[in-house]
Amino acid sequence: MARIIVMITALALGGCAVTAMTPEKWAAVPDDRICVGVSYARAGYKPQADGINELRRRDMVRNQYMETIQAKKIALGMNTCELVASWGPPTDTNRSVHQWGTDTQWVYGTFTRSGGPKYVYTENQVVTSWQE
Repeated sequence: MARIIVMITALALGGCAVTAMTPEKWAAVPDDRICVGVSYARAGYKPQADGINELRRRDMVRNQYMETIQAKKIALGMNTCELVASWGPPTDTNRSVHQWGTDTQWVYGTFTRSGGPKYVYTENQVVTSWQE
């Protein structure tokens, strides 16, 4: 577990370990961390291709959203892994649990002089709407 935390931290900081990410190392990253790892790799910390290939191998991203993810955009119908692979981890989340499922508000950014955060809404881990 400590090795994975170190690897994700290295991804976030853009250190030397990122360039050493091989397909075998990507395969060892757990499902709940790989989408974040790919988002950091996409932010300019190389390489990203092996990470995206691993997401595809695990069926965690769908081909119909690959161009959207690579453009750092989002689309209705994306799953939460595709959202995180595109925009990175949220600043905060707010969950509402209902009898029929879970709604989550994903908060990206904070209030600044130039504007406020962006909000993405999901139902049962699927993007249903957003505010910019």
